[in-house]
Amino acid sequence: MHMLAALCEHESILENHTIIMGCEQSGGACDLEFRAETFEEMSEFSKQHGLEMRQKQDVAHLEAMKKVGELMKSPEDMNAWFESRRQEFEALPESGYLLCSSR
Repeated sequence: MHMLAALCEHESILENHTIIMGCEQSGGACDLEFRAETFEEMSEFSKQHGLEMRQKQDVAHLEAMKKVGELMKSPEDMNAWFESRRQEFEALPESGYLLCSSR
């Protein structure tokens, strides 16, 4: 019997495997963690967080965005940077968690 099954006796168990990547790891400026199943999903979380920080005029994030903006001037540099983020994401260990859900 699954260890969580005792807690979820009348429920089904869902397993979810995510990868945790920090804002700084994705080119940002803080220790906020993004939990995503795919690199594309993580990129979207990072983008949304960046937009929120831009709206708040967060100085550290604006500086980080400026650095990424410099990379965007060269498609080759931007692609290389983006690919390095993808490789870093894919090298991170999965963090699995279990959820109870009604059947």
